[in-house]
Amino acid sequence: MLAASPSGDDWALRANLQLCGAVSPPTYADLRTAAHLQTFDVRDGGAALWGDSGKLFLQEAAEVEQVKLNASGSQALLLAKNWVKVLRLPVENKRRPQSVAQRRGESDESTRFLVKFEDGSEQEVTLEENELVNEDDVEEIVKRHSRAAQGKRVAFVSREHCVASVRAVGYFSKVRHAAWHPLSDAHIVVLSDAEEITVFNTQQDVSKPEQRHMLDFPAKAPLLIECLNLGIDDSGGKAVLERDATDSRLVYCLHSTGVHVINVSWVSALAMGKQFTTLPKSSVRHVFSVSPNSTGSPNRTDAVVPNVVGARVVKNVNFGHLLLLRLASGSFEIVNVSAASSELLKGVLVDSSSIAVSTSGAHPQKTLPGTLASMASSKSRAAVSAPANASSNSTDGGIQAFGDIVEEKLEALSARGTRVTGNTLMHEVDDAVLAFVLERVKILYEDVEYIDEMDQLMRDRLQLHSTMIKVQTEKAVAVQKSAADARASLKALQDKMERALAVQQNLSKRAAAVLQAVKENQPHLSRTERDFKGDLEQMAVGVRRMKPRVSELTVLGQRAVRLLESAALSAASSSRYWNSLGAGGSSALSTEKKKMCFDVLRAETQLIDDTKVMLEDLNTNLQQLNE
Repeated sequence: MLAASPSGDDWALRANLQLCGAVSPPTYADLRTAAHLQTFDVRDGGAALWGDSGKLFLQEAAEVEQVKLNASGSQALLLAKNWVKVLRLPVENKRRPQSVAQRRGESDESTRFLVKFEDGSEQEVTLEENELVNEDDVEEIVKRHSRAAQGKRVAFVSREHCVASVRAVGYFSKVRHAAWHPLSDAHIVVLSDAEEITVFNTQQDVSKPEQRHMLDFPAKAPLLIECLNLGIDDSGGKAVLERDATDSRLVYCLHSTGVHVINVSWVSALAMGKQFTTLPKSSVRHVFSVSPNSTGSPNRTDAVVPNVVGARVVKNVNFGHLLLLRLASGSFEIVNVSAASSELLKGVLVDSSSIAVSTSGAHPQKTLPGTLASMASSKSRAAVSAPANASSNSTDGGIQAFGDIVEEKLEALSARGTRVTGNTLMHEVDDAVLAFVLERVKILYEDVEYIDEMDQLMRDRLQLHSTMIKVQTEKAVAVQKSAADARASLKALQDKMERALAVQQNLSKRAAAVLQAVKENQPHLSRTERDFKGDLEQMAVGVRRMKPRVSELTVLGQRAVRLLESAALSAASSSRYWNSLGAGGSSALSTEKKKMCFDVLRAETQLIDDTKVMLEDLNTNLQQLNE
């Protein structure tokens, strides 16, 4: 619940807007769910947020910790622990700021209503207190006082005066601080727990930040062994430490006002595992400075501040360590870092000065590399030609600058027509220069065409790669699915094999136990068991003796059955004869007696067969016992 001062309903321009979570929400009997969505309804000094679902966002309003208005009062910033929202308040179109007395007098005498029609138009209506007799007839009274209501259908009437849009700003896990930008009413600065400052523009999509700034604070050193004073302050710019690639003891400190070489001698001892009896100390050497020369002219107006913008350490077998510096003025400086390089150059100077007139003046070019030889020879020539002007303050004054060497190389290229310098004036351009430029433009067009062709080829190849990756991905998914199915079937087969193996092992154990029991109990049979065995043997002998008789009985029974069947067939053919025999009181068998005979013979035959089976089983058991 957002509460405003009861002096008036123009609460959006007030600075005393505060959170009142304990105040019960007002009831709106005359508000409809089809009213303004995401609006503020003001009544009795209270302001309530009306949402899309027709409910008050009391839970979100209770989470608000701070409410901040921008300088113009057109937007309000709601700050919670894990979200930030912006309320756009169109107060510039609805009402102009008034004094407290004017608002109090107006609120005591009249009441404003907002009438919205079905065509989307709106109109404000002001009613005096004496006209509001019954609260239930407010809508009808407002419709009568609305001049625009004639001929239009009124959608609804509400006391709402301000319509504000609510938008969520970004997505944060935790908001540490949020405020309006001091130089803009449309920008919000948010500090999140991710140590990141984000700037949002409320005139655009506030879900995405317009700027991001990481708070990249340098981590504190875990151990401070030594502190060196280089004699520079913050005005010298940011210092860059570069370690020597070949010598771990040397560290170069490059900054805009000079170059220092730090010799950390205790690094090698620390790497070897030696113990320190005393605290280690390092040495610092200031090898280059951009301070103005004291002998220079004080009234020089075209002097350029020679700030160092780049540096590179060059190591050579003959000269040792050379420091190549690029200044902001565009010139280059070469500094001798090692003592060996200084001594070597000194020897070159002495040797060159002693034999300058002789024919062996090209000796430096034979003993030194091309570029360094040119520098040494230029320095020697300068030392021979002007020995009196050489001062101790400038040891490198005679060395040819790297920029001059580059210009010499470029002059050779220009002489061959392969390069046009930028110093060529328009009135100095001739036909040759123009033809060269046109030729270069043609070559550039060909290069552009080649680049476009290569770009298209790369795009096609990337498209092919993406298609291949997609196909390979689909195949990989299918293979993974097939592998999963194969693993499942293999697992089921393995379980089945394990069960069969367990059953087989159980049967093998049982058979082994039975054989062992038979082997152990065979020489220790009891008397009853031996008598039973003798009885079984006698029964086997009797069975063998009865087999011929059983076979004979079987043959006789089958023969009797065939005779009866043939007699039955003959009786069916001569039924008259049988009838006459029956009438004369003959002693032949009747049909029922024949059936009974058939049944008896069939039962006897079945009994004989069963007896044969039993005898065979007994014989088999006897053979197993004998074994």
